[in-house]
Amino acid sequence: MNGYRVTIVYDKLIAVAVTGLLFAVVSSILVYIKSQIAPTNICERGNSGIMIYDFFVGHELAPRIGNFDFKWFSFRFTLHLWIILNLLFLTKAWETQHTLPPTLALVSLTQIYYLVDNLWFENNLLTMGDIMHEGFGYFALNGFFAFCPLMYSLQPRFLLENPKHQLPWYCLATILSLNILGYCLYRGSNSQKNEFRKNPKSPAVAHLKTIPTENGRGLLVSGWWGVCRKPNYLGDILLAFSWSLPCGFRHLMPYFYPMFITMMLLDREKTDSEYCKNKYKKSWDKYCEAVKYRIVPYVY
Repeated sequence: MNGYRVTIVYDKLIAVAVTGLLFAVVSSILVYIKSQIAPTNICERGNSGIMIYDFFVGHELAPRIGNFDFKWFSFRFTLHLWIILNLLFLTKAWETQHTLPPTLALVSLTQIYYLVDNLWFENNLLTMGDIMHEGFGYFALNGFFAFCPLMYSLQPRFLLENPKHQLPWYCLATILSLNILGYCLYRGSNSQKNEFRKNPKSPAVAHLKTIPTENGRGLLVSGWWGVCRKPNYLGDILLAFSWSLPCGFRHLMPYFYPMFITMMLLDREKTDSEYCKNKYKKSWDKYCEAVKYRIVPYVY
């Protein structure tokens, strides 16, 4: 059959990255023009009146044309491209080495499982901070189309390009255990949170302890949310490190993702804490007394 090998995409990853950056620039311009002509929902932070700032931050929160949601489409694109890159790395390894190295297989397959899980439970992602509160400008588009899928998949790419780097089975088993723990924290806490928001009287969450608030919603202080204030953040951080640890400690690049996600989530936790303190007032103080640790129990 005539045609191109699918792994040609791997050989042209630089071109893929440049294309993503250019697409982000063009899309940002079009989205900004649209926000000036027919805005749907204005982002408070991106409504400064300074054109350059609003362009980068995003003048609209979630621009739409009819039923088409640009932000949600872009978020889905990121997840799908991240999956495709992992499959591409596995295919390239099979093509060049005629086998699937266990270390690469562990990282790629656990990343794919995490991404498919997020697509399966995508309705739960609607409550994420960057979906709910951050504007849709160049920063977001660059992240969706270039930065996130390419930079977050550095670990499997590193393992592909360093085939001699392999870990013994007991190390892989330990790292897999860390990954499973992170996933349980991430999925369990997010599912619990969304079920509680949807229906506090649901049998799945009705038994959980809460602190009442003025708006009547209540703050969870048991279950996953009794472990720390952001168990989902802790799960995400553990997952990130479980994907980087198989790469060893000789190179810093595979640790870009866990370092970046940790700093981002630490900052997001502080911002969210300030928002909740202003919203819930005395109830938030009681909540902080009941759940003392922000992200890592007995540490932070």
